[in-house]
Amino acid sequence: PTPTPTPTPTPTPTPTPTGPFEPNNTLASAAAITLSNGRGTVTAAVGDGEYAMADVDLYSLRLEAGMRLTVDIDARSLSTPSTLDSFLRLFDASGRQLAANDDNAGSTDSLLAVTVSAAGTYYVGISSYGNATYDPRRAGSGRSGDSSGDYAATFTTVAAPAADAGDTIASATIVPTAPETRFTGAIGDGNYGRRDVDMYRVTLAAGQRLVIDVDARSLPVPSTLDSVLRVFDASRRQVAFNDDTNGSYDSLIAFTPRTAGTYYVGVSGYGNAGYNPALAGFGRSGSTGDYTVVMRFDPLATLPTRGGNSVRALGFPDDPIASRSRLSAFAILATTAAPEGSAPRTAARRSR
Repeated sequence: PTPTPTPTPTPTPTPTPTGPFEPNNTLASAAAITLSNGRGTVTAAVGDGEYAMADVDLYSLRLEAGMRLTVDIDARSLSTPSTLDSFLRLFDASGRQLAANDDNAGSTDSLLAVTVSAAGTYYVGISSYGNATYDPRRAGSGRSGDSSGDYAATFTTVAAPAADAGDTIASATIVPTAPETRFTGAIGDGNYGRRDVDMYRVTLAAGQRLVIDVDARSLPVPSTLDSVLRVFDASRRQVAFNDDTNGSYDSLIAFTPRTAGTYYVGVSGYGNAGYNPALAGFGRSGSTGDYTVVMRFDPLATLPTRGGNSVRALGFPDDPIASRSRLSAFAILATTAAPEGSAPRTAARRSR
C-alpha cells in the first residue's frame, strides 16, 4: 500500500501586537511622547505585545540640558487596580541606563525623577518586575516578568532653573509677555538662606489678567517649600497676596490691574511674608525648597470705569491671631540651629 504522507506541521503564527503603541520594544521603535505645557500621559499595557510577559514599552522624548524629567506610573493605584507590578528604566541615546526604579512610596508602582546634564533624546522603558535587565536595543532580549497589566504613565518636564531670581524689584527677573511662561527656582538657594526671596518683573496692560500659580508641595516629587505669593506695583505697594489655595500650601493669585505698568511678583517661604521688596535679605526666616511658578497672561478684560486696581487672590485668608503666632514660631526658628533646607513645623503651625 501507498504510505500516507506525513503532514507538514503548520507553524504557529507570531502574535500580532495589540497595544496602541506596539511594537515599541526597542530604542528604534520607541513611541514619541508629546507634551503639553511640560506634561503628558499615556495609557497602555505590559503584556500586550508579541513577547507576552517579556514585553517592554519604550518611549522617547527630547530633553534640554538641566531639564528635570519625572515619570510616574499608576497601575496598582488606578481606580480599577491593575495586576502590573511595574519597573521603570531611563536610557540615553546609546542605550546606557541612567536611572531605574521599582517601587515608590510603599506601592509597587514606579516613579523616576532625574535631572539630565546634556541635551538629547532620552528613552523611558516600562516593564514588569522580573524583567529589569533587558537590552533596549534588541527586541525580546529580557526575561519573562512576574506580572502584566494596564498602566498610566505621566511624563512631566521642568526646564532648568535660570540663575537665582533677584531678591529685590531692582534685580527682578524679567518675565516675557508670552501667553504662558514657566520658571523653576528654589527658596533658600541665594545669599540670604531662609530669608531668600525670588522677584519677577511683569508688564501688564490695564484690564489684562495675570494668573500666578506656584507648585511646590504639588510637584510630582513634593518640595518642602510652603510658599507665599505677593504682587507689588512700581511704587513698591503690595496689591495682592496669597498664602494657601485649594487646601494646599501652594499659592495662587489672579490679578487684574486697572492701571497699565510694571508689576513685581515675589515668591518666598511661609514665615517671610513681610519683607521689603526694595531691600535684599530684609525679612524673616521662612520655609525653603524647590518650586515651579507658571505665569499666564490672559486676554484684556473690560473693566468698569473707577479708580484703583481690581485684585482677586484665590486661597484662604489668614486669621490675624494665627498669623502672629506662626510668625513668632518662625522668629524662634531663626535663632535655632536648624540646618539649611530643612522645614521644621510646629503643632499650631496651621491653625485657622
